[in-house]
Amino acid sequence: MTEDLRAKLRDELLREALLEDVQPHIQRGVAFLVRGVSLLDAGLVLATDDKDTLQRWLTDRTIQKPQEHDLARWTQERTRFAALIVAPFLLLQEEAPGAQA
Repeated sequence: MTEDLRAKLRDELLREALLEDVQPHIQRGVAFLVRGVSLLDAGLVLATDDKDTLQRWLTDRTIQKPQEHDLARWTQERTRFAALIVAPFLLLQEEAPGAQA
């Protein structure tokens, strides 16, 4: 079951999203920035309602809501993202500058 869900999430992974693409989700407060784990792992935790892991990641800021300073930097640097929707949430990861998807 978990591998089927991981494959489904992998198919839904969006690469090369721009700030303009994700801005509405950020404004609605449903976007989360993911650092230190893969988007697929984060998506799987949300999709399976793994509350313990999610709480640990929120506490250690592995997953966090974007802050104003993030938005300012992303605008200035024209940051690209990998993104994954796990309704109703949008998970984001900054792409490394110059990275090719």
